[in-house]
Order: sequence, then structure tokens, then C-alpha cells
Amino acid sequence: MHLPAGTYTVTTSGYGFASRTDTVTIAVGRTETLDLALTAVAHHTVSGTVLDVTGKPLKGATVKFTDAPVDAVTTGADGTYAFPSVAEGSFHLAASPSAPVLCNGNWTGALTVDGNETVQASLPPRTDAAGTYSCAPGAYSWIDGRTKVALSGDENAEAVALPFPVKYYGVSYTSAYITTNGLVNFLSPRLGDYANTALPAAAQPNGVVAACWDDLTLDKKSSVQTTTTGTTGNRRFAIVWNNAALVSDTSVRLTFEAVFDEATGAITLQYKGIGSSALQKGSSATIGIENQAGTDALQYSFNESVLKDASAIRFSPKAA
Repeated sequence: MHLPAGTYTVTTSGYGFASRTDTVTIAVGRTETLDLALTAVAHHTVSGTVLDVTGKPLKGATVKFTDAPVDAVTTGADGTYAFPSVAEGSFHLAASPSAPVLCNGNWTGALTVDGNETVQASLPPRTDAAGTYSCAPGAYSWIDGRTKVALSGDENAEAVALPFPVKYYGVSYTSAYITTNGLVNFLSPRLGDYANTALPAAAQPNGVVAACWDDLTLDKKSSVQTTTTGTTGNRRFAIVWNNAALVSDTSVRLTFEAVFDEATGAITLQYKGIGSSALQKGSSATIGIENQAGTDALQYSFNESVLKDASAIRFSPKAA
């Protein structure tokens, strides 16, 4: 390395060694050699627990150092992890969920190792790419439908008036389309949605709430109902699919709802009567929300058997 004459400060560091700082003076026309001996530092155990978005231990999460050459580890059934030998120093630790991700986000934290360390990683609620919405398991509180919607058969949609303006991805709506395939579509009654996709997707339909997007049919045993509860400013509007049947197997029935909250702008998806069937649990369904351009979404699941009886998923907009 060629440097102009002068005095320089040289700092040397490396994983597993104490950093050191030296000065060297370079004279005109001279070559200087600087031999540096680094001192090894002690190693310690780093261990802890990864908790999911509900505060429960999370199995199968990946924990890693983002700035140290230490192999990543995976949490056990009790959510615990351990790095048996980590050099002293300041680092960053990261934890991420394995599939199904559901509403679990990624966690990062700064860590100074100067002894045996215990770090609890509490995963935050996951968000869409823009941070417009986050999702988390909600408090289950089923709302029965009261007003029947004139919707039946296969591949049909019906427009409904909303009892209050619903703001969705920055746009206020006074009406929406309900489809037989478990969608609330704010843009159009576009059909051909029998083949569910992962979200986001540029292809239509866009601007949807996928309460349980699957190839469903509404027969004589099925219905879609709506209801409004609460008083002005604190109303909740529920769209309820009762006993909808899968086209592929009409013996499999699904009851679910999408609830819009006037006060908070949150959207809650609720599931009732989910049994042991993989199809009932969502093995061929998409659950989540998508923006109007099909460029951003918050997908809870895609073709995964993750739905549970008496459960709720809450999508909350970012506070203004």
C-alpha cells in the first residue's frame, strides 16, 4: 500500500480477538513494516428462548448472528436455543420463524457478549412490505349474520352497501362485492377466482380480503349473511359465510366471517366449526389481504392446514 508521508492510526480487529489500535509514522521514501499480534478473547455460551407473536415458545425458529461467523441454530420444541461458544464482542442477533410463518415477524437485537448471555427474542407482528397493515391472532368473538345476501351457487358475486365507509389501503369504500369463493372484493365482481393464488399477485382479482379464498359453492345448506353491531363511531360490520361447501368435496363445509371495525379500521377474520379435515383447515385456501394494485399484501397462509376452530386473525392498519 502506498501512502503519503505522515502519521497514521491503524485499528486491527477480527472475530475471536481483542481489537488493538497502533500508530505508525511514514517518512518520505521509506517503507514501514507493522507487525500486529492479536490477543484471543474468551468464549461464552449464548442461549435463550424465541417467543411467537402471542408470547408462546416457538419451535423451529432460526436464530443467527448477522455479523459473526457462527453457525445458525434452530429452536427446539420448547422454543429454546443455544450457541455453546461465542467470542466476546458486540454483535447483532436475529430470529425468524419457519413455515408456516402466519403472523410472526422477524426479530433483531444488539448483543454484547462479555460472559454467558441469555437472550429472549419476542417476535413482533408481521407486516406487509409497506408496513400499512400488521397481523396478529385476535380475540375470538363470533358475530351471527342477520340479513341474507342474495348470493348462491358457484362462481357468483353480489354487491353490498357498507354501513360506514371502510378505508382499505388508503381508499374509502361505501360498497364491496362478496363472492362465493370467500372473498371480499373492493374493486369489481370479477369472477374466475376459483383458483386461489399466493398474495400478492399482479393478476386479478386485486384489492381483496381473502377470508377463505377457495373453490367454494353455496347450495341449499349454505348462505351468506351480514350484520352490523354497535353504535355510530364504534360499529362492526360482519360478512358471514355459513356452511359453504368445497366444490371438490361438498361434504366438507366451512363457516367463516370477515368483520370490519369502524373505530380502528381493523379487519378480523374468524373461523367457526373447523374440524380435523385438512381442507377445513385451509389446505387449498388463501388467507390474507392484498392492495388494489396487487403489489403488496399480508398473507396469513397459502394452501396450509393452519386454521383452527374458534379462532380469529386481526389485520390492523398502521396508526396515523
